[in-house]
This record gives sequence, structure tokens and C-alpha cells, in this order.
Amino acid sequence: MAQAVYVSLAADADKPAEEKRALVFIVDTPGNGPGKVEEIIGMNKATGAYQLALAEARLEGHPIVAMVIGRAISGAFLCHGLQASNILSLESSFGTMIHVMPLTLISRIIKKDLETLEELSKGNPVFAAGPQFFYALGGVEEQASETDGMRPTIIKHIAEIRKAIANGEADKLGPWGRGTLGAERNGRVVRPKVIDLMNKEFAAVAEKYAPSR
Repeated sequence: MAQAVYVSLAADADKPAEEKRALVFIVDTPGNGPGKVEEIIGMNKATGAYQLALAEARLEGHPIVAMVIGRAISGAFLCHGLQASNILSLESSFGTMIHVMPLTLISRIIKKDLETLEELSKGNPVFAAGPQFFYALGGVEEQASETDGMRPTIIKHIAEIRKAIANGEADKLGPWGRGTLGAERNGRVVRPKVIDLMNKEFAAVAEKYAPSR
């Protein structure tokens, strides 16, 4: 899949930004199947290569739109979706599911009982699953209420992405832009505070770690 992206990059290398082809992903994945064999044969290297290819394509001006029509789970969605310029989704009534991992696994990893996490998921989009919660986090730019609406919604977002690139606002697209969108929707209110705190702490010691001239 990374190779296919690089073929598109090479084919459009000399074209102006407005003529670079759009990449549209149809997302329905239950996640990666991690295991010792997969790790040994290079799953992490393969997934990393795919993410890098998509990031390069986005930075080169290719509009990338991911359309979630089923499941978008874990590391597979990290590769095939999260590096897109914009992410769209059918509404949850279609059975779409977006989350990092099930609450049962989160419970095992962070040592919190399942009942507590289930209660948290009712009002906290970080713990919840589904496109509506990911929308609150800024992860989904728009939800489609009917299947016939997918195509015009995708076309609309490709045009919006091209406009943002032409206006020098490419930094509002992709993973970084979704963080800002989540803050605007009150789904990620702590993130900007943490970034501001980190910037202040770094500024206080930056001189100490600045390269010698």
C-alpha cells in the first residue's frame, strides 16, 4: 500500500498542487493482529512505512480523505485513516465503530475496573467508542447520515482541502489540525493547555539546550 502511494507521488511530482490526484480511503478494518510472528516479520516496519508514505503525500499537496463505512480500530486505522487530511464517517446507525481499543483491554492495561470505564465512556469521548465521540474529539470532520451522501461529502471535502492548501493553511489538515478542531468542539479541552504548559517549560530551559554557535 505504501508502494501504491509512492507511485502516485512520482506520477504527480511535476504537477501543480491543484492537479495532484486525491487519495480516497474506504475504511473498514478490525485492527492489526499483533503477535510474535507478526513482530518478527516486520509488522511495525510495514505499518510505519505506510504512515510515512501517507504523511509525505499529504505534505506534497495530495488531498487525502478517509471514509469510515464500518470498523476503524486500533493500529490498522492508525495506518489506513488517521494520516488523512480529513476523516469522514457514516453515522453510528450504520454500525460504524471508531476506537483505539475495547474497554475490556483498556481495563486490563490501566488497571481500572470495567464498570468505572463504562461510566466514564458515557460522557468522556476519550473512553467512548463510535463516530459521534470521535467527532467530538475532532477526529471526524463530518458524518454522513445516508450512504447516498458519501460521494458528495467526499467530493466537497476534497475541494475544501485543495482550498486550504492553496491558501497556505495545510497545517490545519491532518493529525495536527484535528487536535485544534477537537478543542473547538469541547472534546479535547485539556490538550491546548498541556501544549501551552510544555511550550512555557521548554522556553524556560531552551537556552541551556540550544546548539552552541
